[in-house]
Amino acid sequence: MGRILRYHIGTLIGIFVFAFNFPQAMAADVFGVDEEIPPTAATPLGGGHACLLGPLEEPLLLADAVERSLCNNPKTGEAWAEIKAKAAALGTARGAYLPTLSATGQELREDAKTTLPGYSDLNSNNLSSNYSVGLSLSWVLYDFGGRAAALDNAKALLMAAQANHLETLQTVFITTAKDYYAAQAAAGDLAAAMDTEQIAQKSLEVVIRKEEHGAASVGDELQARTAYLQAETNRTHSAGAWQSAMGVLAEDLSLRPDTPLALPDVDQGVKPDREFQQSVSALISEAARIHPGILMAEAELKAAEANVRQTEAEGRPSISLVGRSSRDNQRVNESLGQPYLAARHTDNYLGVQVSIPLFEGMTRGYKTKEALAQVEEKQQSLNDARNGVELDVWKSYQSLKASTESLPVAKDLLMVARKSYVAADYRYENGVGSLLELLNSQTALANAEKQQLQSLTDWRYDRLQLAEKLGHLGLESIDRGQ
Repeated sequence: MGRILRYHIGTLIGIFVFAFNFPQAMAADVFGVDEEIPPTAATPLGGGHACLLGPLEEPLLLADAVERSLCNNPKTGEAWAEIKAKAAALGTARGAYLPTLSATGQELREDAKTTLPGYSDLNSNNLSSNYSVGLSLSWVLYDFGGRAAALDNAKALLMAAQANHLETLQTVFITTAKDYYAAQAAAGDLAAAMDTEQIAQKSLEVVIRKEEHGAASVGDELQARTAYLQAETNRTHSAGAWQSAMGVLAEDLSLRPDTPLALPDVDQGVKPDREFQQSVSALISEAARIHPGILMAEAELKAAEANVRQTEAEGRPSISLVGRSSRDNQRVNESLGQPYLAARHTDNYLGVQVSIPLFEGMTRGYKTKEALAQVEEKQQSLNDARNGVELDVWKSYQSLKASTESLPVAKDLLMVARKSYVAADYRYENGVGSLLELLNSQTALANAEKQQLQSLTDWRYDRLQLAEKLGHLGLESIDRGQ
């Protein structure tokens, strides 16, 4: 008896160990859904080095900044995790086509006594070791398209998650580029403010020298000093704006705002191109076809349509293959007072089971109406996404066109303002021009420098923004020299 008991205990331990490790063994991707998951949070816009980022480059180029942001930004990581979840759900939907198999087993020590006062000859005592093992099979053979609809729904939701991931990448991309250009422009503005301050200081020194020789009045000195103090104040404000912009850029890279960053000068990098290879109508049509926001809305609509079919199928019959095989050694006795006899029981069956939902509390119709309403909602969301993308492309195209046309004007304006200041400075030092003329030329030069810097950064940003609105944004959109 002890040997048999040890055998069955060993069998149960084996079943337990198998059951404990079986889920890990079955965690292999038998349906190949992992192939739908991008290798990194930055794919496909990021580089192909699995986001193995080294130390910050000096100077930090835009491509490097964007790549670091795509890899480290929590929003891209969240969208990437959503793809993993939807891919796993797709595997679950495919697994519904396979049978389910479960095993049960138990080993127990039974001590059953029956005592009848006054009828001791009918008393019985059962002291035994009992076991039972069983194996159950269930396999849905036909369910009127329920599993197929669930599979279509899972595929569509995975496509929506992939499109959302791509749209998130493009949003993070363009946000980082915008903040990078803003920081670069702020650095340029600070440099221009420092130049203006030096010019104002130089003018003040000239006025003071002329005043010492009686060629300038106290009023001239006060005006020049006022202009110098204003330039100093503007330089201080520009320095604060630059520090703020650098902090925003560092945050985009998932760094502390006080992390020191070195950027190239704003006049370095990609230069304007006035050529537009496609008409705006063609650009709008192309965006409506490939933009991730539209692709996501289309996938969500397909998922909603599949959900309608799945909801309707759940109210229909299903046909399953069922089977069971069990065995136990539960002892039996013929009647009261009779000794328990050793016995062995087996139970085996294999058959077809038909499940027909007859009454569900009148809920099936409401569930179907809800699913149909969701289809209508997703259709309107798709229409809204298309309208939004078309308008965004139109506005971005016009903005880039205006930026491109304004750049040469800003360049000419800066050149003229510099010549005007040089002439006014020469005229004033030689006693021909007035101080007002000199101060006005200083202001015009400072404004022209700011306008030229802003026009260049606006053009660079508008160029990337149009690519983002078209759904074409990627690292190849960035000139590696900036």
